[in-house]
Amino acid sequence: MTETPDKIPPLQLYPWPDSTSEGKGWAKNRLLGWFNGKVLYWERDVDELSIWATKLRYFSRMTWLTMLGLFGVYGLLLGAWQLFDIIDIGFSIKAIWEAREPRLLFFWASVIVDLYLYYAVKSEAQKKRLIRRVKPASQQLLKTDFEEILKVPRKEWIEISQYLTAESLQLVEQSVNASSTLKHQLVEPIHLMEVIAKHKNVRLVFARLGVSPKLLSEMIDRSLKIKVQGYRVTPALSQSYHQLLLGAFEEAYLRRSENIEVTDLFIAIMKTGKTAQAILYDLDVEIDELRNVVTWINIQTILRKRFRRYRSKARFKPKGNMNRSMTAVATPFLDRFSSDLTQLAKAGMMTFCVNREAELESIYRAVESDSNGVVLVGNPGVGRKTIIAGLAERMVSEDVPPVFRDKRLVSLSMSALIAGAKAPGALEERLLNIVAEVMRSGNIVLFIEDIHNMIGINTERGEGLDLSEVLDEFLKKRSFIVIASSNPLDYRRYVENGSLGESLHRIPVSEMDENQTTLVLEAKSSEIEFQQDVYFSYESIAAMVKYAKRYMHERFFPEKAIQLMEEVGAFVRRTHGKKQIVTAEDVAQIVSVKVKMPITKISEKEGAKLMNLETRIHERLVGQSEAVKMVSEALRRARAELRDLKRPIANLMFLGPTGVGKTELSKTVAEVYFGSEEAMIRIDMSEYQEQKSIDRLIGAPPGMTRGDEGGYLTEAVRRTPFSLLLLDEIEKAHPDILNLFLQVMDDGRLTDSLGRTIDFTNVVLIATSNAGTPLIQKRVREKVPIKKIRDELINTELAKHFRPEFLNRFDGIMVFKPLEPKELFEIAELLLNKVARRLDSKGIVLKATHEAVEELVQEGYDPAFGARPLRRVIQNKVDNALANYLLTGKLTRRDVAILEPGGVIRVEKAERL
Repeated sequence: MTETPDKIPPLQLYPWPDSTSEGKGWAKNRLLGWFNGKVLYWERDVDELSIWATKLRYFSRMTWLTMLGLFGVYGLLLGAWQLFDIIDIGFSIKAIWEAREPRLLFFWASVIVDLYLYYAVKSEAQKKRLIRRVKPASQQLLKTDFEEILKVPRKEWIEISQYLTAESLQLVEQSVNASSTLKHQLVEPIHLMEVIAKHKNVRLVFARLGVSPKLLSEMIDRSLKIKVQGYRVTPALSQSYHQLLLGAFEEAYLRRSENIEVTDLFIAIMKTGKTAQAILYDLDVEIDELRNVVTWINIQTILRKRFRRYRSKARFKPKGNMNRSMTAVATPFLDRFSSDLTQLAKAGMMTFCVNREAELESIYRAVESDSNGVVLVGNPGVGRKTIIAGLAERMVSEDVPPVFRDKRLVSLSMSALIAGAKAPGALEERLLNIVAEVMRSGNIVLFIEDIHNMIGINTERGEGLDLSEVLDEFLKKRSFIVIASSNPLDYRRYVENGSLGESLHRIPVSEMDENQTTLVLEAKSSEIEFQQDVYFSYESIAAMVKYAKRYMHERFFPEKAIQLMEEVGAFVRRTHGKKQIVTAEDVAQIVSVKVKMPITKISEKEGAKLMNLETRIHERLVGQSEAVKMVSEALRRARAELRDLKRPIANLMFLGPTGVGKTELSKTVAEVYFGSEEAMIRIDMSEYQEQKSIDRLIGAPPGMTRGDEGGYLTEAVRRTPFSLLLLDEIEKAHPDILNLFLQVMDDGRLTDSLGRTIDFTNVVLIATSNAGTPLIQKRVREKVPIKKIRDELINTELAKHFRPEFLNRFDGIMVFKPLEPKELFEIAELLLNKVARRLDSKGIVLKATHEAVEELVQEGYDPAFGARPLRRVIQNKVDNALANYLLTGKLTRRDVAILEPGGVIRVEKAERL
């Protein structure tokens, strides 16, 4: 990867001098500005005659160099011929010196020509390396006076055109021709945009951004047609075009590039051309997105060059166990239990390593400082294996420090080592034989994956040394190099405080951030595109990183993003076909299925559902309109992503007497919005009145009974992150458990006993409480407004159970008022409808008269217990009677059962055929 300089020197556009500047008119269209003490100018003429003259000079120079090259090769061949003749007659220095053969004269002349060619090519290459030339100047420009700039020594002047690649220079010339063809007096950035938009790399940029080439071409054509036309002349470069060239120079410098590439010109157009910026704005493309896609393409170019360089150097790596110095020995016993990673890398079968240069450098430093070995410690998926693959690739190409050169990287398989070793001491003997071969060979670096698995493993039933202690004995002697891997939890448990922890230098492998993961995906995209025959857009790459970070908390970057990319690529090929563009919506569709929550674009059907949440909830719940409205608004904000993404969707507290609908509202929301009542995680907080019961929520600490299992709360949310969490009767929980939920409601996360961070940001958290029920009932009878009742509860009754900071975490505290007879009548109808739906599956229709429903309400009305007594009355008087009728055959399919006053069930028998 290229690196950006730590400090960017000032890059300024020089204001054009007045045309009255005597004797300096030539500089008016030449001088661009200055950069880090260097004067930047453009000397190349771009009219048609000058372009042809330049091409002719270039062709003449190349012809001359080719002829000199052929002469040099011919002379070398003649010299070799003469040398063979001298050897035949008796070789001696004197014979060579006294020889007067024309062939020998040709040879010495060719040597001089070859030296000249070498100097010419090397000096030309050095001259065209932009970064090497732009170093701190011998003097800094302290004045902006035009005369002062012209006094700067010529060696401090940089002619920009010589740093453009052949493709870039050709595009500049084509832009001049385009301006001339359109009879424009000046060459503007839009002319360069017209020709550069047809370049393969730029077309790829817009394809990644999902921009139609046809639409882009039409917009450019419209912009060109509104330019003022004159008669056909050789146009001059406009000031904005000069700014463009200066900007391209800056882009190349920031990339630490040796030349100004086509993509540098392209970015500069978008930065300096106002018309180009307007086109981008109309296409809904941000300059940062454009820059990121260009970086993506540059990364793939760099990786291809790197891969070719590694592959070319890999040809010199020995194919077998032998090293180049012929000092190694065969390792047949080791080969039975291992695989040679350097041979796999040579065959191109290892994962390409990206963005892990820091960890590789740490390995080099640790081993060079006489460390016994290193252990890479990181969570699964952060790239430990990829680092090892990167090391294998570099060892193949010898792009490593001397201590790793001319060696093999061999991975020891613990499963193969342990398999079949039943006899006492057999396992230890195997390891000793392996170590003996590694030491005898002298060209092996041993890699042991998950080295913590060696702790406590032996065949002596707990007696004697285990495998780790056997290995450690040789590590302390520094007999060979060992590179191992482990995860943080097992490293702390088994390795850190043991003998291996002292011998192995720990190198942490942290999870990649979003930018690093994006670079990895961009590097990986070519491979997956080739496998699936699809193309990833930039928005799809950004969506993978975004959704993987937000919703896939079980795993780590970059692995979870890479696997998501593989799944999405396969999905698009299967559903849309080959040669299709992968969009952000395709990514959202896959993630929605994986995490079981809606994250795709809101469809018209879903939008209608969200806007009518209150109506749908009231189909199951009677009254409590304030609570229903607040819950519905929270869910709409969440779906529109207009909420704090670091907190749960909503933190709500429902207060009120028993049986008024607190739990029923929670169930209804789970069914209506989350799809099923099963999506509700219900915790009866009365079961957590002791401090030690916290282990049941988040899991027991390591070392205790069931210490390797998660808690009920954390495991439930981990498995179903998009759900409704109901904390029933929360006032009965222990204060320490309430403190646990402070973090959940504020930060949207909770750490379980195994050290895993559980995400609560996609949870609707509802806590119910009966605290203050007498006060609520009293104030309702006094007809006090609900808002005043809530304020009084917060200041009096709730303060007895909850700390102020706990109450402040809730987005809303709602008071459920006691139910009135009218509301109970509607509830009775809802309950009877549930009974009717159960009978409907049996082919029976249930109806109820108005009088019968009123009778049930009167019998089931109890202000202290809400609707619960009504549910029992319906169960006793309706469900029981219907069950008897069904069992005795009085009620069969297609019959109509009518509930009448007195609990009487009248049956209207269906006509039988």
